[in-house]
Amino acid sequence: MTRLLPSGAGSLLTGAALACAALAGTAQAAHAASAAPRVAGAAAQVTGAVPAGAAAAPVDLRTVRLPWFWPNNYLYDISAAAPDSVWIAGVQGELIIPGPIPGTGTSLPGNPVVRRWNGTGWQEYPLRGYSGNGSMTNVTAVSPNDVWVSGTRYVNGTAASPYLARHTGSGFDPVAPPEGVRGAGVRALPGGLFFTGEVGGEARIFRRSGDAWTPYPPTGLRSHALHARTPDDVWIFGEVGASTGTVGTPTARHWNGTAWQTTPLPAFQSRYVTFTGAYALGPDDVWTVGIDRVSGDPEGSVFLLHWDGATWSRVAAPAGINEAGDMARDGTGALWVATHLIGTPNRPGLMRNAGQGWELVPTPAVSGQQNVLMRDLAAVPTSGKVWLMGSGSIGGPIVMTDG
Repeated sequence: MTRLLPSGAGSLLTGAALACAALAGTAQAAHAASAAPRVAGAAAQVTGAVPAGAAAAPVDLRTVRLPWFWPNNYLYDISAAAPDSVWIAGVQGELIIPGPIPGTGTSLPGNPVVRRWNGTGWQEYPLRGYSGNGSMTNVTAVSPNDVWVSGTRYVNGTAASPYLARHTGSGFDPVAPPEGVRGAGVRALPGGLFFTGEVGGEARIFRRSGDAWTPYPPTGLRSHALHARTPDDVWIFGEVGASTGTVGTPTARHWNGTAWQTTPLPAFQSRYVTFTGAYALGPDDVWTVGIDRVSGDPEGSVFLLHWDGATWSRVAAPAGINEAGDMARDGTGALWVATHLIGTPNRPGLMRNAGQGWELVPTPAVSGQQNVLMRDLAAVPTSGKVWLMGSGSIGGPIVMTDG
């Protein structure tokens, strides 16, 4: 799944990961969504975390060797459509020219990274119509043969324009983004293919309709997380009243097909709240996850909220974690969130809700690493397998899977 990444002061964040001309809400996707069992929101709301003593089945993760990248490389997004169609996006070869004062300098953009895991190795495809330097911040797979990427192009170190492209089999062909948009974020959701960006200083959301982009009314949010169950059942999470250098009030808004409606949230311990993921299983079964940080405290507390169709309720997150990434659903109907373990930081943090509540899933230690932070994950829609993406205390990006 993708996370919405920052493209400006009023833009959607992606994560990745916000993890989009064909809609994800095709008959095939709709059939898959209806066939997979729903996570029992009401049960999870009562139990919160799985009761003590209940042992979660471990996940046998293995590290997937990445291709060679130029130094100063970063991965921003991951998406999976099938075991042999797993995609990563990022940048390589960024340069920093030191300034006269320690800690200052100028950053020069690198070159975009887009790769596909084809079951045995990583495959590269041309980005047609791309020139200059820049990065790919989003990749989203509607299906194995319908994949979209978005990012930013730079000319002479200055942001020139967003880049949006669709994979057509032999490479990526550029697609015109919505007119006047700054920034670029694309995401395939059950409700369709969505594009997020900034127009006239406002964060905006668009949905792909045929060969055009249909805009939603402005949300009024500086947005963090987005999920759409249908075109008329869209949830967005972020903050109201934020400006450059300040934070706003945590807010959730729902598009009901006619207007954006604000749904009151439980109180937070601070205003330093980041929503990192969300997933709508039904009109009365919606989850969101994020971090609540007290000012000056680098370690935050993970929160989970559940919507029952009338109100939001706080659900206890498993103990021993202090970070959260995006939320994804696998082919069995289970929800997954990447996180960070406090007591054993050399092991990837991973929590799951398969209908009985949220639980930490045992994972193996990553060889040679003292601290591992998985920032994003992708769940394979045809199975219960997951892919994790993050970084460690040594070296560059890390990608792991149990597939």
